[in-house]
Amino acid sequence: MPPNVLKVKMGGNADIPPDDSLLARAESALSHVRSDVAATLDERIAMLIELRKSFRADPHAAGIQMILMSTAEDVRQSAIDGDFLLAGRITESLVNLLNNKEQVSDRLLADLVDAHVAAIRAAIRECIRNPNDTRARLTAEALEHRVASAISAAK
Repeated sequence: MPPNVLKVKMGGNADIPPDDSLLARAESALSHVRSDVAATLDERIAMLIELRKSFRADPHAAGIQMILMSTAEDVRQSAIDGDFLLAGRITESLVNLLNNKEQVSDRLLADLVDAHVAAIRAAIRECIRNPNDTRARLTAEALEHRVASAISAAK
């Protein structure tokens, strides 16, 4: 097997000092990726907000549920990529809700979609990246509980 050149450059070989410039370039690249993810996330959240309005107006409009689900999945992945783990968790709860939408009344479904979108938007706006942030964690847990209760009530 060929030698792991990156490992050597990063200090994995005691005989060769680590290449600090390589580490600086990697950190710079990661910073650019994060800013790109943040921009993408802002766009997707704006879409999610508009879809939420359309969904509330007519939850059975042609294709609205599928588009909302697809956009929520995009937001979830972008949130995780951007290190917004709690926003990703809240979006995962939204996706779970949408996957079980047949088991929840239209009114409750619309209310829960609104609550999830507002919480996702707040987590991103407040730039909450710490998964231990008490307020955001409690919000995520409350939404997950409400979704689980709504789904189990229908069974």
